[in-house]
Amino acid sequence: MDPGEGAGWGLTVGGERVPWGGMGEHGSEQRGRPAGSYGEHRAALLARLRRIEGQVRGIQRMVESDTYCVDIITQLSAVIAACEKVGLKVLEDHIRGCVAEAIGSEDGEAKIAELTRVLERFLQVGRSAVAAGESEPPASALPASG
Repeated sequence: MDPGEGAGWGLTVGGERVPWGGMGEHGSEQRGRPAGSYGEHRAALLARLRRIEGQVRGIQRMVESDTYCVDIITQLSAVIAACEKVGLKVLEDHIRGCVAEAIGSEDGEAKIAELTRVLERFLQVGRSAVAAGESEPPASALPASG
């Protein structure tokens, strides 16, 4: 198993491994990062994420049962929008908590640089070749023939 796979690790975003779970009061601090500032919204965020998980499972069932493509795409659009809303709420809490707190400290510049990197990654979400209006992937993305 790859060291980044399995319990505690989620997905790769912008080339960086992002951990699942264990966040909050203790998990992220144990990884050398401060706890999340979304604590007061944790229950609402988890409820939204469970709803999204249910939507994704529903899409899996749609694919398994050969549902019409447009219906699947409509549901995928709803999942993407729901994920973006969750991301925006976490981002807002991060700015109001972690960043606002750090601005007045000696850590302020580092926190602003971190926020800039986070925004760059977040703004890339959903910006695939399809979202950019490209009908085909760039030639560099296609496997070499021969």
